[in-house]
This record gives sequence, structure tokens and C-alpha cells, in this order.
Amino acid sequence: MNESLVRAPRKGLARVHPIIPLTGSDVAGPLGLARLPRLWLETLLAVSGRLPPGFARDDHAFDAIIAHEVGLDLGAMYAALEHRPSYPAFERWVRAHARQLDEQSIARANAAIRNARVDGTPIVLADALATWSALHAQVAGNRGRLPIIVPAVSARTHGRLSIDHLARLWAKMLL
Repeated sequence: MNESLVRAPRKGLARVHPIIPLTGSDVAGPLGLARLPRLWLETLLAVSGRLPPGFARDDHAFDAIIAHEVGLDLGAMYAALEHRPSYPAFERWVRAHARQLDEQSIARANAAIRNARVDGTPIVLADALATWSALHAQVAGNRGRLPIIVPAVSARTHGRLSIDHLARLWAKMLL
């Protein structure tokens, strides 16, 4: 892991609320790579000192899967994210630096991420459930003292019932 990505926030910054990364690992951006929006968000939160305690940037090695399948240098990708680019700028960086960004490579990366399981449960589902639990705990435990929270749950994200939009609806109603 790139040690500079887990450093403390810069000196002089006031203590700020952590931001729960609600974007799921199964969500793809315009480029079509699942996990890429979550990778971008988690890394930006980490370099800003805003990733909540207990959230690992990539504890399932999904970032390494993306890097391997499309031919990116993982360290260079993290280094590019230290500059805090916008998401479209990050996708442009990926396009410029990937050695094999074709439909087959993207499909292999997406399948590896979406089909990864622990004890028969898809990892992306287990991660989503843990993230939603963290959101619930933050909202329920801090009534009236919450920062602005964007319900960044994709309308295509679903839980065990496989109903699109239900998780987003829940997050919006909770907030």
C-alpha cells in the first residue's frame, strides 16, 4: 500500500466529519469499469483525512484487479489520485495510462469484482450492507449534528432482494 495515502490530514486543518463512501464497488462510471468510482472516492477521502475509521481503502484487492486487467500501474494510479482529480479527469488518466483498455479487459475486471464471494455471499453485497449499516449508525447516533451527506447510492445498487433503487430510496429517506 502507498503509505502516503494513509497519512494524517495536513496540519492546520480543523477536525472534520468523516464521509462514508456510499458508492458501491459494483458501480461503474462512463468508462464501464466496476469499482472505479469507489476507488476514486475512497482514495480521495483517504488523502483528505475524511475516510471513516474502520474503512479500508481496498481490503479485497479490487483495485489490484482493475490495475491488472486493464494494464495500469497501481502505484502510479494512487499517485495520480493524490492530486485529487475530478472523477472525469481520473477516467481520462485511466484511458491515457491503461495498456489494454478494451471490452474484454473491462468485462474480466467487472466479472472478477462482481463475482467475488466470501462464504457464498458476494463481496460487493457484504460491503454495501456494511456501508449502509455505518450510514445508519452515523445518522442515528448524531441527530441534529450531521454534516451534509449526499446519498451517493446508485439507483442500480441493490441488496439481498435485488430491487434496483431500494437502497438509494432507503438512504434518501434516512437522511
